[in-house]
Amino acid sequence: MFFYSIQLKRKIYALFCFGLILSALAFLYKESYKPAYVFKNVKADLVIPKENTLLKRPQLLSQIEEKNKTNETSQKIDVIALVGEKGSGKTVLARYYGYSQHDRTVWELNAETKETLARSFRDFAYSLAETKSEKEELLQIETIENPETRNHSLFSFVRKILKEQKNWLLIYDNVTNFSEIENYFPQDETLWGGGKVILVTRDENIKNTSYIKPEDIIKVGELQKEEALTLFSSILFDFFPQELDLEKKEEALRFLNQIPRFPLDVSIAARYIKNGKISYEKYLDLLNQKDPAFERLQKMFVVEASDYFK
Repeated sequence: MFFYSIQLKRKIYALFCFGLILSALAFLYKESYKPAYVFKNVKADLVIPKENTLLKRPQLLSQIEEKNKTNETSQKIDVIALVGEKGSGKTVLARYYGYSQHDRTVWELNAETKETLARSFRDFAYSLAETKSEKEELLQIETIENPETRNHSLFSFVRKILKEQKNWLLIYDNVTNFSEIENYFPQDETLWGGGKVILVTRDENIKNTSYIKPEDIIKVGELQKEEALTLFSSILFDFFPQELDLEKKEEALRFLNQIPRFPLDVSIAARYIKNGKISYEKYLDLLNQKDPAFERLQKMFVVEASDYFK
């Protein structure tokens, strides 16, 4: 009996050791095929209006989607431009599209000047840096005294990481002079890898640049009647136009036909009428008189309607 007990213990011990060996081999196998580094998608803090005042503009979004249908594995850089007047909602449209891209790195760059763009690239670089070596490289770049050289190094750092990530999206917002930022614009797929760029500008002459095809320019114009009514109603009445009775709906539409139907103009009008508790007729009178006091108050409401300022 004692002999069989010893034999049983030996078998259990042997099985235990065998299990440990198998576990160790499995771990080593897993580690040997584990990727050296897994990139995470980085997202900028894309500020968009609250849901009740967010115009999703599906027709324009579908145009962006259509022009961005390049296969995700492609090493091509797709560039589209959103062109429109101040207050047309170009930036909100670009941000909303970027906000909906859940499986890629998305970043908004302030491209108004070369200086603002350089600052944006610096912020982007620090958001992208994940590994110890990347962070050390950034610290080394910061020691460069010459600003131009330092900015170019930060730009190259971002470009290097994006090439590994693939399928990124960059929003170049408020481009005023493309030639000024041209050297900081993705052009060469062999350096950047595959990705997409949305360029946001008021400058219609952007069509003359060689980097953007005429068919890849999307004109962002005035809102359609129903879009304008939806935005106006959601601000003035705090609910959508479907809840308005027919008389109020027609009255609002008549008013909207007498002002520019850009998101900024519609937003300011709704907020001014709501806060000032004035009639549509009174607002139109003030608008036509170009009264300085009225214009000062309008500027105050521009801050509230800043979502659609650009």
